[in-house]
Amino acid sequence: MASYIPPHNPTRPGTADPSTRFQRVPHRSQTAPVRPPPSSSAHVPDRIHRPILHVRQVELAHPVVELRINHNHDVLVKALDAVSKTAHKESERIRYDLHRLATIVESGATSLTNSINTLESALRKEEARVARDFHYIRQIQDPRKRGPELDCLEATLQESEKQMAYEYTRLQTVRNSELERAESTASSLIQAKRNEEARLARDLQRLHDARAEARRRVDDELASLAHRGLTEWTCPCFILGTFAAFTTQRSKSTTEFNLEARRVTDMRREKKRAIDAEMLRLTKVRNDCRLRIDAEISRFMTAERFTRASQPQSKPQRTHQQKSQAQQAREAWQRYEDTWTELSNSDAPVRLNFHNIPWPAFSQPTGVAQLNSRSIGAFLLSSLHDGGGSTRRERIRNAMRLWHPDKWMGRYMGRVDPRHAQSVKDGVNAVARALTELLATA
Repeated sequence: MASYIPPHNPTRPGTADPSTRFQRVPHRSQTAPVRPPPSSSAHVPDRIHRPILHVRQVELAHPVVELRINHNHDVLVKALDAVSKTAHKESERIRYDLHRLATIVESGATSLTNSINTLESALRKEEARVARDFHYIRQIQDPRKRGPELDCLEATLQESEKQMAYEYTRLQTVRNSELERAESTASSLIQAKRNEEARLARDLQRLHDARAEARRRVDDELASLAHRGLTEWTCPCFILGTFAAFTTQRSKSTTEFNLEARRVTDMRREKKRAIDAEMLRLTKVRNDCRLRIDAEISRFMTAERFTRASQPQSKPQRTHQQKSQAQQAREAWQRYEDTWTELSNSDAPVRLNFHNIPWPAFSQPTGVAQLNSRSIGAFLLSSLHDGGGSTRRERIRNAMRLWHPDKWMGRYMGRVDPRHAQSVKDGVNAVARALTELLATA
């Protein structure tokens, strides 16, 4: 008996359609043939015909069951293929994700290891530094080692202060010598320029006088000839020859005078140009020297401040030790300010003379010659004290407010002893000149 194969319907559930691959397998009620309901008028068979009907029903149901089994087998095979493909894709994606995760974990572990190594090295360095500092602190706290170390540090600090003061004084001396040399050279050049101008003016005046004299002689000669009434037809030949020679000499003299005047003018212009170029060069050299010396002074002052800040501040050990140069400078400046404050605020009739006036110098001067820009600049602009202002120009201006000649004379000259009035006046003027020079070079 041939089996019946129904036509393929792609819309039925359970087929190879991708949209229905995950649908449930159809039940028996969906695949079995529909039997008509029994008729109420049908006659109920008896017991004799029941085995024959049962065999007939089994024979009819066998092809249907086989058809359903084949169909279910095809559906299951297709579903298994789709599930295997999906599982393969999912396994590939999971494998890729695992590989990426392993790479990320490995890189994170490497960076974490590097960070741990860096932190460990920094921690070891910090531990070594702390141990070194602790050892140094224990050495300082040790009474047996603290005294010699502090003495050595104080001696080193005093030596560095002396060296800085010496370098500052040397630089000030070099700067003053450079300024004096430049000023002397400039003054000599100016004087030479003036002398050359005077000489050239005399030469020009002499040439002008000679030219005027020649013209005057020519005019006199022509006037005398006109007065005699001599003409070209009546005068003798020797007079005409003399007049021609005189005219030739006159033109020659005029030409020579013009050439000499031009030569002198060119020479004067060339010398003036050379003098101006030399003055410009000297001014540039002077400015360069000033900038270089200022840079050296700033460098030494900065180095001194850094040295002071880096050195441990120790308390004075012994009162009988000799005072350092910095302490002497600070005390001199404090004494200078206190004395002027007392003189300004006190109304007591104190007789002032040249020897008890607080001059702006480290040591009391004995004469006006010692009140120069070098000694006054060393006192006012010293880096060993911090009084008078924060900058050089500010210190000089504050000092000029006190030592202005007119203001000082009007305020303190009434207290000066008449026997010392002239020396005090000269000293005040010397201080004012020195401050003006320092302000010009600051």
